[in-house]
Amino acid sequence: MEVCNDLTVYNMILVKTFLYFRDDVTNIDLARDLVFASFSTTLKMASRIVLVQLLVLILVIFISESIKADRTSEKIYVNLNGEMPCFRRLNATHQIGCASLRGGSVGIIHYVENYSALNYILENGTNYPFVIAIRPDYFHRITLEDMKLSGKVSGVLLINPSNETFLMHNYSPDQKCPNMNYGLYRDESSCSVPWNKVGSGILYEDWGFPIFIIKEQHDIDLILECYQKFNSPNSGKEDKWPFCAAELKANMLGAKDTKTCIRRSNLVTNLQQIQMCDPLGDHNIWLTVLPTNKSNPHTNKSVIFLTAKLDAASMFDGVSPGAHSTVTGLVCLIAIAEALSKHKEDFVSKMNVMFSLLNGESFDYIGSSRMVYDMEKDNFPVPLDSDVRDQPALFKLENIAHFIEMNQLSQMGPNETIFLHFDPLSTSHESISKDNEKLKLELLKQAKHFDINMAEASPIDLPLPPASFQTFLRGLNISGVVLTDHNGSYSNKFYNSIYDTGVPLNVSFLSAIPLQERTILQIHLARIASTVATSIYTLATGRSDKSIQINYSRIHDLLICYLNSSSCPLFLQSVDPAQAKVLPEHPYPLYVSVDAHSNPITTLTLQLLAFLTGEVVVNETKKECHDHKTDQIFRHIWMKGSLNKEANSICVKTTANYSKAVSPAFSIDDYDFDSGVYSTWTESIWETTSVRIFLKPSPQWEMTVLFVGLFVCALSFLVVWFIERNSSILFGSSPGDC
Repeated sequence: MEVCNDLTVYNMILVKTFLYFRDDVTNIDLARDLVFASFSTTLKMASRIVLVQLLVLILVIFISESIKADRTSEKIYVNLNGEMPCFRRLNATHQIGCASLRGGSVGIIHYVENYSALNYILENGTNYPFVIAIRPDYFHRITLEDMKLSGKVSGVLLINPSNETFLMHNYSPDQKCPNMNYGLYRDESSCSVPWNKVGSGILYEDWGFPIFIIKEQHDIDLILECYQKFNSPNSGKEDKWPFCAAELKANMLGAKDTKTCIRRSNLVTNLQQIQMCDPLGDHNIWLTVLPTNKSNPHTNKSVIFLTAKLDAASMFDGVSPGAHSTVTGLVCLIAIAEALSKHKEDFVSKMNVMFSLLNGESFDYIGSSRMVYDMEKDNFPVPLDSDVRDQPALFKLENIAHFIEMNQLSQMGPNETIFLHFDPLSTSHESISKDNEKLKLELLKQAKHFDINMAEASPIDLPLPPASFQTFLRGLNISGVVLTDHNGSYSNKFYNSIYDTGVPLNVSFLSAIPLQERTILQIHLARIASTVATSIYTLATGRSDKSIQINYSRIHDLLICYLNSSSCPLFLQSVDPAQAKVLPEHPYPLYVSVDAHSNPITTLTLQLLAFLTGEVVVNETKKECHDHKTDQIFRHIWMKGSLNKEANSICVKTTANYSKAVSPAFSIDDYDFDSGVYSTWTESIWETTSVRIFLKPSPQWEMTVLFVGLFVCALSFLVVWFIERNSSILFGSSPGDC
C-alpha cells in the first residue's frame, strides 16, 4: 500500500508537470523543478513503470529546451511583401491575364539581363521549371511568347525598383487599336488607323503562368542575393543542388470566359453559392452648372456636354497610374467645372452645362455605354418616381447641343498642338456639319487668345480616335469634338501601362527643381482648360465679353492629388475629417475595379468636385447634413473644408452625383453575350497572392527524405505494436493492481 500511495503522489506531480509543459514553453524551468521534487518521492517506489515514466519525462523536457517555437515554414521560406500580381479577366469569348497553379507555381530562379541569356536558359537550361526574373527593358511580347512556348517557365518576376526612375523609349501592353470592337467603327474589317502604334497587346493575352512586379528594393535584394549565391553561373557551384527557387501563388477561380464564369457562380454547392468572377464596373460622376428639376424638362440641344474618362488600365493589380492617358484630361475637366461654377448666374435661362467623368472606358467603353443605355431607357440620371416631388430632369441624347471630350492632352504633340477630331460620318449631315463648324471656330478663336496651337485633325475623313464620344454617336448623330495631343497616332508611348506616370510628361513636384521646369505641363493644361471653358461659356450664354482664366496653380494642385499623393491639400479639404487621417501618401490607382467594390479615387473625385463647385450650407451640423438623403436634386456632403485644424467642418450642397458604370450586358435579362453590343468584361475572384523564395534540394534528396519518413513512420507503428503486445512483460503489473 505504501508503494501505491507514493505512486499516487508521484502521478499527481507528473500530471501537473505535463500541464505546465504543455500550456507554456516558458514554464520549462518550473517543470524541471517539479520533476526533481518528484524524484525524491520515486526513490521509495519499487515499480519499474515509475522509473520508465520519469526517465521519459526528463528526456522530453531536456530535449525541448533545445527546440525553438518557430514555425517550420518560417525556417524554409522567405516571404516577399512588395509583390503586385498580374491577374485574370474574362469576356464573352476568352480569358486573358495570368494565373498560378492552385497550390502555387514553383521554379528555380534565373535572373535574365539580356536576350542571349534568356535564349540560352530556354534552349539549354536543365532542372526546370524556371521562374524568370527579368528587367523591364526585356519585358516584351517576344520574350513572353518565347517563355510560354518553351514550356520551361512556371512564372515571371518583373524587377522594377520603385526608387528608380526607369524610363524606356516606349511600352504599351494595350492593342494598337484600343476598344476597336465596340466603337463607332466596329464593323470595319480591320483597324484602319493604328492609333497606339507601340501597343503590343500583351494585356489581352492568356499567358498561362503567374507574373508579379517586385518593386521594393529589399525584396529585390533578397532575390538577387539568393540567385547570385546559389544559381548564378559565377557562383562556382557548377550546377549543384540546392538551388534558389520561388513559389508564386495567384490562383484564379474564374476560367474560360464570362458566360462560363457567371454560370458557375450561379451554381449552389453544399447550400453555398461560390462567386467565381465579378463584372468590371464602378460609378460614373456627373454634375450640372445649374440644378435641374423634372418639372422643367430639358429641351432639344439645350445642354453642352463636357466629358473625360476616369479610369486607366494595366496588367498588374494596384498599378494603373494613367498620367497621360487619363489624368491630363481629368484635371482639365475639374478645373473647367470649378471655373464655370463661379458664373452660374450667367447661365440662367440659357444653355446648361453637364460634366461627366466616365469609368471603365479602357475596357470597351463600360461607363459611356451604360450612360447612353440609361438615357435611352429614361433612367438617367435617375428613374422618375411620381411619389417624389423633386427629382432632376431626365437627360437624353437629343438634349445635347455640343459634345466636347477631353482626351489625352499634353505638351508632347507636334509643336505642342492640340488637335480637334470630328466624326466624318455624322458630319456628312448638314445640321451636324453646321454645329461642328460653329464649335470649331469658337475653339480656334479662344485657342489663339490663350496662345495655344490648335488645329483640326487631318485628313478630314480621319475617323475619331478611341473615345467615349464614339459610344454616344452610336446612339444618335450629335455635334461634337474630341480634343487630343495627337493627329494620326498617340504621342503617348506608354498608353495604359505601368510607366504612364508623370515622368514621361516631365512632371515634377520637387521644390529643388526650378519653377519654370516644374510647371511646363501645368501651364499648357491651364491654357487648354481656359480655351475650352471660355468657348463653353460663349456658346452657352451667347456672351463674348468674358474670358474664363484658369490659373496653372490649380492644375498643379490637382496633378499632385492624382500623380503624387492622395494625402494632398485638395483631397484633405474635401473629405470627412475622420477619412482625412487615412488618406495614403501614394496616389490611388485608376483601375475601374469591380461592381462589388468601388475604387476610392471615384469617391474622392466626386467629393473634390463638390468642394470646388458646390455651395456651403451654413449653420448645419453633421447630422443635419446627412439627413438630406431624400433630396435627389442635390447631394449634401460633410467635409473638412479647410486645412486649419481649428476650423469647423462644413456641409456642402452640390449637383454632383453618381450613376452606374456597369455594362448593360449584366442588367439585360437573357443578354446574348455573343452579340458584341456591350462590354462583357469580368474579373476573376482570386485567393491570397504571395511570392516567397526558398532553397530547393535535388529531386534525389527529396525522394530520400520521403522514403526515410515513410520508413520511420512504419517503424514507429511496429514499435508501438510490439510494446503494446509485450506491455505486461516490459512494465509488470499496472498501478491499479496495487
